[in-house]
Amino acid sequence: MDFEYKKVIKSDLKDIDQAVSFVLKKLSDVIRDEEIMFNIRLVINEIVINSYEHGNKCCKTKGIKLKVCVNMDCIHINVKDEGEGINYIFNENENMNMTTSGRGLRIVKNLVDELNINNNEISATIKTKTT
Repeated sequence: MDFEYKKVIKSDLKDIDQAVSFVLKKLSDVIRDEEIMFNIRLVINEIVINSYEHGNKCCKTKGIKLKVCVNMDCIHINVKDEGEGINYIFNENENMNMTTSGRGLRIVKNLVDELNINNNEISATIKTKTT
C-alpha cells in the first residue's frame, strides 16, 4: 500500500475543507499525474459534499467517514455518512440535465472506473499508475 488515509470528519465545512486539503496534499506526493489528481480532487469533493448536504443534512453532530487507499495500480475512495442512504440508478439513456439533482454523481461516474452506491456509502475506484 503506497498510501492510506482514514478519518471521520465532522459535518462542518471547515473540517471537511481541512481534511480534504490534507488528503489531497498527501496524494500529490504519491501521484504525479496532474490530470489524475484533478479527477481525484473532483471525485472526493463531490462525494464528501454530497454526504454533508444530502446524507447528513449539514448536521454538525454527524460524521462522514472518508477512506482513501492508493496501491500500485488504483485509487480507492470510500465515503460513508450517517444519512438514510440513497437508491440511485444510473440510466445511460437518460439525457443529462445539469439542473436536476444527481448531476454530481453522474460527473463522478464519468471520472472513475468503478462506482458503487450502497445506501449511505459510496465507493469509487480510479485505475492508474502512481509513478
